[in-house]
Amino acid sequence: MGPRGGSLLPERHDQLTFVSLFSLSGILGGPMLRLLLYCNGYWPPISLWGRLLTGRWLIHGYDQVFVAPLLALWLGVCMFLGALLTGLFMEANDSQRSHAV
Repeated sequence: MGPRGGSLLPERHDQLTFVSLFSLSGILGGPMLRLLLYCNGYWPPISLWGRLLTGRWLIHGYDQVFVAPLLALWLGVCMFLGALLTGLFMEANDSQRSHAV
């Protein structure tokens, strides 16, 4: 495809690559940032080794802050994989092959 007026990324392949990288950074960075903001200044009541030795793997009052970021990460990864499996990014591969010829 030829250049489009005013686009910083004129090729369709470049646009899809940018969108996929941008969405992956949001999928990974969003939950991590939320978790850092939640846990800033709060130390866990028991260390990892203490959890393993005592058998208390989950601390009810503390570990509940991990639920929302983990669900957001899981949902984002599922949506990205769904886009890959439905062929959303296949158009980028087809356009790249047509330029290689």
